[in-house]
Amino acid sequence: MKKFSMICCLAILVILTACSNPGDKEVDTIHQLYEAATNSDAKTFVQIAGHAEGFPNTQEEIQESMDFLNDTVQENGGIEKLQLKYLPLNTLKASVKSEIIDEYGENTRLVADKQNDDYYVIWVLSKAENQYHVLYQEDFSKDTIKAMLKNGQ
Repeated sequence: MKKFSMICCLAILVILTACSNPGDKEVDTIHQLYEAATNSDAKTFVQIAGHAEGFPNTQEEIQESMDFLNDTVQENGGIEKLQLKYLPLNTLKASVKSEIIDEYGENTRLVADKQNDDYYVIWVLSKAENQYHVLYQEDFSKDTIKAMLKNGQ
């Protein structure tokens, strides 16, 4: 009976893993970053974003960064209303994709964070130690994002 239960549990785990969408973990990482900022959880915030280019050096700067993200959450009406979307590298124009890979490596992942109709934040992530970490983030206009995409949408 134990063996049957274990096989059932493994089968469910395999099915659930297979059903997850590409980019779910990357998007979840950015959600966790916003949650950490909202909850003033500096430890989690640093674990996720501490590898980022230009990351704050002092506790005061870290708190300012968390406050900024918390303000973003409040302006959007809560974490559940954030418009985060995985942006596969293969959707980018070849020159843009090549530039990102040259700068951050082959395993780089992107998450688009729509702030409003004309403004996006692009989060650059990489996986280390079974967790995604933010390497960089930059703000872009909708027109700039369109220009970076293969199909311009």
